[in-house]
Amino acid sequence: MARSSVIVVGAGVAGLACALELAERGLAVEIVERGRALGDGACSWMAGGMLAPWCERATTEPEVVTWGAPSIAWWAERFPGTVQNGSLVVAQSRDAPDLARFASRTERFEWVDAERIATLEPDLAGRFRRALFFPDEAHLDPRRALASLVETLRRRGVAIRFGVELALRTLFDHPTLASMAVAIEEQLIEEIESLSEEEAERRLTAIQGSQG
Repeated sequence: MARSSVIVVGAGVAGLACALELAERGLAVEIVERGRALGDGACSWMAGGMLAPWCERATTEPEVVTWGAPSIAWWAERFPGTVQNGSLVVAQSRDAPDLARFASRTERFEWVDAERIATLEPDLAGRFRRALFFPDEAHLDPRRALASLVETLRRRGVAIRFGVELALRTLFDHPTLASMAVAIEEQLIEEIESLSEEEAERRLTAIQGSQG
């Protein structure tokens, strides 16, 4: 029985994570990315890498926790660099009401004193009297995480085509995967034919290097 096929548009954190989830479920996946290389012009490349749904819940919608909390285990399972040491929210004494207000809008935290703050984060020793500690939260290095996902996808046979500007018109004009694939191929051929010999050689070298 033939596998269902999916084209994922974008090789940022959302695109790579979706592609991996789909590949793990047995679908044939291909990724197209308008950037010339991983992280090229992508917000994911500059992100803070905080997996902090309960901290973010204080200023966002409930869905942030509903969807964000399970993502911590998802990353921990797929990226060894995921660090789950919790999050610490501090405030100066004059801002204690703001910290209490922050706490009232979220959950899954502990109030900690100056001694515990120093234990959790020695660089903050003696600087704050109280803080909120979210023990279940985590963080990661976005650039290393993206590269790790790409490597995992490569091992699963998922191809990533960089330098493909896939306009929404392409999606609407080609309702089937086969016709969309043809359109992408034609677009790639047109772009390759417009390259100088030096630029074509440079890109080929970059592709070969990314494939190890």
